[in-house]
Amino acid sequence: VNSLLYSTNEGTSWQVISETGLPTGIPIFSCFFNPFNTSELIIGTEMGVWSSKNFLAINPEWEPSNIGLAHVRCIAFDYR
Repeated sequence: VNSLLYSTNEGTSWQVISETGLPTGIPIFSCFFNPFNTSELIIGTEMGVWSSKNFLAINPEWEPSNIGLAHVRCIAFDYR
């Protein structure tokens, strides 16, 4: 099941974002674009925060972004 989809036309069509590199079957709860770099997508999952510097690449590289944080569920982001 594809959990990450992206639309550039207000939902008329959708592009699947590759989840290769993420743990298999990991629930994804929230997504957040880096406001300073819209090619970077940050996701909140059952196993913490993960990010990709170029999420639209054919095989984006996903890496944990939990520096200083535990690998715990992240269900939402709050940006200040």
